[in-house]
Amino acid sequence: MSLAVPADAQFATTFPGFVQSQVGAGYVLVAKNTMDFDFCKPDNLETAHDHVAWFHNFWWVNNASTKTKLIAFFDTKKEAIVAGERMCMGYDGHLYNWAVYDSAGVIQDGKY
Repeated sequence: MSLAVPADAQFATTFPGFVQSQVGAGYVLVAKNTMDFDFCKPDNLETAHDHVAWFHNFWWVNNASTKTKLIAFFDTKKEAIVAGERMCMGYDGHLYNWAVYDSAGVIQDGKY
């Protein structure tokens, strides 16, 4: 099922405390196993707002079913995007979803 994203949906995340304390005025690259986004998605995401909120906060969930694979900090958006493009393909061919957020938690780019 594909949901149209409403114009008023906020494309932002709430950083965990340890990320917020390190991001400063820079950018955060975060990566997670691609399949986790399918296997761990709750069944009760009824609206596009629900899905957007879940997606932007799922990056930071770490439990028995899913773990964040990479959190890296960069001074510029370009550096973070290039790192995401280069680092998020494993040697075994396994792809990772990645996103770059600015210091306010607003998504800037990614592959997901």
